[in-house]
Amino acid sequence: MLAPSPALPASGEGVAAPPPFTGEVGRGAGFSVHLAHALPLLGTDEGATVWHGVLGSLGFAEPARAYRALSASLADAPPDERRAFEAILPALLTACARTPDPDRALTGLQRLADAFPSRAGLYLAFAESPEVLHRLAELAQSPALLNRLLAHLELLEMLFGEEIVARGAKSLQEHRDALAQRLERCRSASARLASLSAYMRREWLRIGARDLWSETTPLQTARDLAALARAVLPALWEQVAPAQTLWLVGFGSLGAGELGYQSDWDLAFACPDDADLPTLERHAQAFLAHCQRLTEQGVFPPVDTQLRPEGKAGALVRTVSGWRAYYAQAAAPWERLAAVRADVLNADADAPIVAVLNEYRFGDAPTPDERDEMRRLILRALTERVPSSALHTHLKLGYAGQNAIEFLTHWLVVQHATLDDHPPSTGTLTQLEWLWRRGILETADYDALREAWRMLYQVRNRLALLFDPAPEVLPDDSRLALLARSLNYDSPDALRRVLTEHQRAVEAITRRWW
Repeated sequence: MLAPSPALPASGEGVAAPPPFTGEVGRGAGFSVHLAHALPLLGTDEGATVWHGVLGSLGFAEPARAYRALSASLADAPPDERRAFEAILPALLTACARTPDPDRALTGLQRLADAFPSRAGLYLAFAESPEVLHRLAELAQSPALLNRLLAHLELLEMLFGEEIVARGAKSLQEHRDALAQRLERCRSASARLASLSAYMRREWLRIGARDLWSETTPLQTARDLAALARAVLPALWEQVAPAQTLWLVGFGSLGAGELGYQSDWDLAFACPDDADLPTLERHAQAFLAHCQRLTEQGVFPPVDTQLRPEGKAGALVRTVSGWRAYYAQAAAPWERLAAVRADVLNADADAPIVAVLNEYRFGDAPTPDERDEMRRLILRALTERVPSSALHTHLKLGYAGQNAIEFLTHWLVVQHATLDDHPPSTGTLTQLEWLWRRGILETADYDALREAWRMLYQVRNRLALLFDPAPEVLPDDSRLALLARSLNYDSPDALRRVLTEHQRAVEAITRRWW
C-alpha cells in the first residue's frame, strides 16, 4: 500500500536553490524554440528523430530510450496529468541535464512518479518548486538512496527540511535525544523496534542525501554515520535487556568513528565481573538476532562479532577480568592493532573495560619480534585478497589503499604510545596528528597520509552511493565519468590523476616503514 501523498515544499522553503531556471532547456540560443516545436510531437513516431536530437544535445547517452520513457509518461494519461507533465517538461529536462548522468536522472524520476500516489500532484509540486525537481534528479544518481526513498515515500518531506541544509553533522547527543523522543511515544516492544528501524532508515537517507548534494564534508559524513550507529546500537540493547549492564565494544571503523556506507559493524561484548554470564549470553544472542533481522531488512549493515577475544571460538560475552586475562596471556600480536581502534559505545571513559583496553594497547611497547610479526600480518592482510593487478590501485587494500594508511598508523601508535601519553581518540586522522606532533611522522608524510585518507574515504563512499556493487578500484569505463562529475572534477582524467598522486604517495611512505 502506498503511503499518503507526502507534502513537497513550496519554492524557497528550506531548500537551497540550483542555478536560476530561465525557462529554456540546454545551452545555446533558440533551443526553447526547438522544444516548443518538438513538444506536440512527443509520443509520436514522427517525433522520434526530432526528440533524439533534442535529448542528445542535453547529454542523454541513450536518447531513444529516454524518448520512449517520456512518451510512456503521456500514454493513456488523463488530460490533467498530461497538461501538468507538459508544463514541467522543460524544467524536468533541465534538471536531468544538470546531473552527472541525465539518463539515470530521468529513469529515477520516472520511478518516483510511478510510485507516487498522484502523478499530476507530483508534477504540480515540481512546477511550484523547480529546485525540488533538481534535487530529486540528483538523488536519482544513487540507486541506494533512490530505492530507500521509493520504499518509504513518507521520508520525502524530510529531504527538503532544515536538517538537510544544517551546518555540520548531527552530534551523538542529538541522535540520542531524537531517538529517545521517538521511543518514548511507543507503547509496546514491537512498536519501539519499528520506531528504531524507521529512525535508522530516515537518518541513513538524510546523511546520504546531504553527502550527494554536497551539503556536508566527507569527515562530517563519517561523524554522522558513526554517531548514528553509536546511538542506535545501545538503544537496541536497552530494548532487549534494559536492566542488564553489557558494554558494547566497537572495533574497526565502528570503533574508530570512521564508518562509510559499505562498513560492517564490528562488535564485541564485555560485562562486570559479578554479572550473570549465562543470562547475559542469552540476551546478547537475542540482541544479535534482532541485528540480523534488521540487516536482512536493509536497515542495519552486517554486524560481525569475530574480533572478540578468541574470535568465533571464543565466548560471546566475557567479563572484564576475562578480557584482561586474554590480552595478557593469549592474544596474538595483531589483536593489539585491532585494539587501537576499539571504543566502548555505551560507557564513560572510566568504565573498567576502557581501562583494560588502554592497558593492552598502550601498555608495554611490543618486542621487536612482535613488531615484525605485526608487520608481516599487515602485509598479508593488505595483499592476500587483492589481485596482483590491483595491488597499487585498490582503494581499500593493497599497498596504497585506505587500510594501508590505517595499518601504518596503528602500527606506529602501538610502538610509541604509553598509558600516560597516547592519542586522544581512536580515529585514524587523530592518531596521525598525534604521531606528527610527537615527531614520529614528518610533516610532509603526515600531510600526504591525511589528505590521501580523506580522498580515499570520499571516493569509496561516492562509489557506494552510485553503484551496486561498488567497485574497489577506480573504474575505467563510463562509470569513471559519472564518478568524476559527481565529485565535481573537470574530467575523468583529472580525478584519476589526483587519486594516482595520492596513492603513489601512500605507497612510497608505507614502503619506507615496512
